[in-house]
Amino acid sequence: MRTKKLISILLAIAFVVTSASLMAVSTSASSDLKVVYLDSTKGNDNNSGATVGKAVATLFAAVDKLRDGGGIIDVVGDTIIDDPNLTQDMRSATGYQLDMPAHTGKIYITSTNGSKLIKTEPTTGTVISFFGDLEFYNITFESTVSQNTNIYMYGNEITMGYGVDAIAIAPNYYPRIFGYSANPEDGLQGNPVINVYSGKYGQVYGAGTAGAKLLTGDITINLYGGTIENVYDGGAGNVDGNTTINIYNGVEITVKVAKAGTVTGTRTINLYNFTSAEEDALPIVTADFDAINKGLTATVPTPDSDFITFTVETDDPNETTEAPETTTAPETTTEAPETTPAETTTEAPETTTASQDTTTKATGDSGGSGKKGCKSAVVSSLALVLLASTAYVALKKKK
Repeated sequence: MRTKKLISILLAIAFVVTSASLMAVSTSASSDLKVVYLDSTKGNDNNSGATVGKAVATLFAAVDKLRDGGGIIDVVGDTIIDDPNLTQDMRSATGYQLDMPAHTGKIYITSTNGSKLIKTEPTTGTVISFFGDLEFYNITFESTVSQNTNIYMYGNEITMGYGVDAIAIAPNYYPRIFGYSANPEDGLQGNPVINVYSGKYGQVYGAGTAGAKLLTGDITINLYGGTIENVYDGGAGNVDGNTTINIYNGVEITVKVAKAGTVTGTRTINLYNFTSAEEDALPIVTADFDAINKGLTATVPTPDSDFITFTVETDDPNETTEAPETTTAPETTTEAPETTPAETTTEAPETTTASQDTTTKATGDSGGSGKKGCKSAVVSSLALVLLASTAYVALKKKK
């Protein structure tokens, strides 16, 4: 009787493990992201962008190839973002402006070899507008002139993840981030979210700049890390909505946190993980805000880019390399993923090709492919089913 019960338990465990493993394989397979390679020196916008050797030349072309569903842009060569020879009709009366193609799904912009996004035009700032969610990680912005690179999000979400850096002649020429528009437009709607984990910035604005008119929506700015000169909850024009700035211990604000423009709702600041003395030292213009909530505690959320891994595709199978891992948050704010137990079976090594899939890395995967770990779990659980079945047959014969 006990033997029957033991066999039943083994069969039940095997069924659960097998089902969970199959679900994990399905989840990992469905989370693949398309990768486009960008290099303004060696690339060409007529290329497919599918490998390093077939990189496109402009950021516009890279975003355009990911307009349906999003994906990853890997900057594999220093890329000038304001060269009119690369992007025709980019210059206008108000400076260098580039409106990216609207896209569905988040686009991640990174560099696996340390290449940079560079601003070079000396007479005016560069305006880059995005029309979909965006995340930068492991990438450096550089300005070789006394001008800024200005990123406008038109009511979408932008995340500056870990490993972002900036090089400039002076701090006020670091990149600037805006939640809304650079143009004098009425009727814009959206709920912009700005997340900063690392990097250096001249200013962060919840809304737009000079000329922007009525904007409808709630603005959220989450500051987890990095160095920022000035933080403004709104911008030029009127915001019909509320503004919230969440400031975590770990970000450095060197000048001030203040209001900008007119807001019909409430202006709120929330301070997380600071001591009382640290809160008092923050350069907040307290009179500008309706509420400043102190003494709050919270864990810094992990950016999506921390779970991304992909294989860099070259035109030569022998040169295929793995993308470096994302720089992660300090151990004090995020928990380390659990390590995957060693497998009991040894699999033959897989052949490396130039067309390996790019996959998002599942939580708890300690290096290597999540699919491979799940496959091993399926094999182990099937072996368990076979063992239980054999024991059951032997018991029946004995009777």
